[in-house]
Amino acid sequence: MSGELTRERVVEINAAAWEYWRWSANQDEDWTRAYLARRGLRGLQAGYAPEGWARLVGRMRGRGYSPEELVAAGLAFRTESGSVGDVFRDRLVLPYRDEAGAIIGFTARRNPATDDIDDPPAKYLNTTSTPAFDKSRDLYGLDPAAVRRIQAGARVVFVEGALDVEAIRRTGSAVVPLSGCGTALTTTHLERARDPPGRHRAGRTHV
Repeated sequence: MSGELTRERVVEINAAAWEYWRWSANQDEDWTRAYLARRGLRGLQAGYAPEGWARLVGRMRGRGYSPEELVAAGLAFRTESGSVGDVFRDRLVLPYRDEAGAIIGFTARRNPATDDIDDPPAKYLNTTSTPAFDKSRDLYGLDPAAVRRIQAGARVVFVEGALDVEAIRRTGSAVVPLSGCGTALTTTHLERARDPPGRHRAGRTHV
């Protein structure tokens, strides 16, 4: 199949990957539950991308998704030799959702056990640009519940990362936290936070 995917196909692929990572988060090798508990986020619905060269790729190919599709969806990469591996490995994974609740991309934190080693992998990785996701446009936390609150007049605050969004949500704060997950805020980000897509706005938004 061609590497040119529709947005709908990418969302479908993302949903299947999320299902696998949520399953992996309940296996013995998972470290994410303990990590989240230490941060006061026990019970957060996170995924775990396990160690290994192509564990997600293998699972997804078994479900009928081609290597070309997985690369185009930002979940895999191809080496010069032609082999295909997982983009996210040994990482805590959280989904970017759109205003309808569809999973459009992911952000993923490396295993904290690697934080102090020489030349560690990038602390956070985001999905690359796909037909469903654009880091200069999409914000973590701008999901259906957030859109409803913004349209009702809630104030938006921008924070550094996805776990900061989740921590603020747990406080019951009146504000709506959003994050670009390490990406510099753009005019498009601000416009989407000020007037998010979805239902007709019920009130003025404060950004």
